[in-house]
Amino acid sequence: MKKTLLLGVLLTVSLSAYAQNIKAIKVITANKNKGQLLNTFFPIDNIVSIKITNNSGAHVLTMNELRVLKSQLKQAKFAGGLLIKPNHIILDIKLIKSGLSKPGFVYASTGAIHFEDAVDRFKQEFSGTFYLPTKLNFDNYKDKRL
Repeated sequence: MKKTLLLGVLLTVSLSAYAQNIKAIKVITANKNKGQLLNTFFPIDNIVSIKITNNSGAHVLTMNELRVLKSQLKQAKFAGGLLIKPNHIILDIKLIKSGLSKPGFVYASTGAIHFEDAVDRFKQEFSGTFYLPTKLNFDNYKDKRL
């Protein structure tokens, strides 16, 4: 009887201690609406460079490639949440230093770009998937010097 009671107390204490260590997963959309354009709250014009890392290695976009991608990002629409977890295509977005926005962790898939823990121009955190107007394949970016 004493062993059963002791085992019950230890089990209850260990389960409650374990439950307190679990971190809540936060999904932040910062009042974004499905279909809202990325450009309405994230300063696309403040992007000064983008480095794409994929299976082919790292590639810093040329000025022409950057101009084309920025025009795609201005038309990117919020999908309603973060739909895909990180994959092999990582985007390193550099912004003008004076802004309040931060890109957070950014990755891509065909026709979409995904932001995690970003900060918009209103100082609100957001995470989410944004559909580009074309099915841009980020695996096609390769360093031409190779």
